[in-house]
Amino acid sequence: MLFPVKQIEVVGDSRYAYSEIIEVSGIRNGMRLYYVNGNKAENRILSSLPYLQNVEVKSYFPNKVKISIKEFEEIYLIPHERGFCYVNSEFEILEIVPSAPSYEEFSGICIKLENKASGEIGDKNKTEDAQRATVLIEYIKKYGFYQYLNIIDVEEKYNNSFVVGKRYKFIIGAMADVEDKIDASFKVVLSNEFKRNENCILDSTDPKKVISRYVNDEIIRKEFDFCEK
Repeated sequence: MLFPVKQIEVVGDSRYAYSEIIEVSGIRNGMRLYYVNGNKAENRILSSLPYLQNVEVKSYFPNKVKISIKEFEEIYLIPHERGFCYVNSEFEILEIVPSAPSYEEFSGICIKLENKASGEIGDKNKTEDAQRATVLIEYIKKYGFYQYLNIIDVEEKYNNSFVVGKRYKFIIGAMADVEDKIDASFKVVLSNEFKRNENCILDSTDPKKVISRYVNDEIIRKEFDFCEK
């Protein structure tokens, strides 16, 4: 057989095993390089492995195939009518699960929404409350706190909040003047007087006067009650 595939290389970080990616691609060692259809392989991978955002399959003469992958960078956990689901930044469902991870295991970003998501994998749930969550996330990124973000709570239109580092709860209230509110509260956190090793609730519903209150572990942990549902 002329030019059989002898090497299949996968490049990129992924939660999926490379062997799984190769398996669903349909490409096998020994098949003729000429018959490798990159577009079909890409579509098979993307339809089977929803956490992948981009896939590129290229053939290299005389016997190599390279599969380059990229996962969604932003993945959120939101309530679903059948439990919970993981979504990307466009609120497209990637996976539906019956329950959330435990408090101890949880290390992602949970978004508490006013309305539970519905539908199946691939469906989008970009509702008004999801839009509010997106706005909050963009401002949190601006201040460099995104990597520590745990919870965005937009269950109530005029009582929005978020939790950072499993330690600090920021109460924003209504979305009016949201940039000023977040700016004011983060200035408090970044000040020398702030006790960074203690749990704290920061209320910036009035951006001209941020109220901070140091609290115990149990009060902050209650923000993670979704883990027990």
